Amino acid sequence: SYSKPLNIGYVVNSELDEMSPFLAPDDRTLYFSSNGHQGYGSNDVFVTRRLDDTWTKWTKPENLGPEINSTSWDAYLTVNASGEYAYMVSSENSTNNSDDIFRIKLPESAKPLPVTLIKGKVIHAKTAAPLYAEIVYHDLKTGNVVGKALSDPKTGDYQIVLPSGKL
Repeated sequence: SYSKPLNIGYVVNSELDEMSPFLAPDDRTLYFSSNGHQGYGSNDVFVTRRLDDTWTKWTKPENLGPEINSTSWDAYLTVNASGEYAYMVSSENSTNNSDDIFRIKLPESAKPLPVTLIKGKVIHAKTAAPLYAEIVYHDLKTGNVVGKALSDPKTGDYQIVLPSGKL
């Protein structure tokens, strides 16, 4: 089930177009492309950080600069779990006048907060056969459910990404 859509506010959303949002694994850092904020090309990639749990208070978007953005169209930035590298689409320096995918090393100022990766395997205690299971995890301070993960029914493997130092 889905919640009712929530506009994240005028700090991020301009009067023009925002697109290709990517929320980093830290659950705080949002990357997006816009032609409505000051930029270098027709669309640039920006970063903003969530300030509280309302999802409506964000830092002023920062342009990722000319090392990442070009004088052409740039969008669809995604970041790996370590926060070291990003992948994006750009029409600058592309082949055959098309959009291409590029890998870039993120500068420190653009990196998301560190995360902790938890991996596990659910198996039957007697047969060691992989099992499908729902893994529920809680905030240790409040006891509130923070999230749920599902193990792969074929392998029993599961993975949880948590903000480092929070839970």
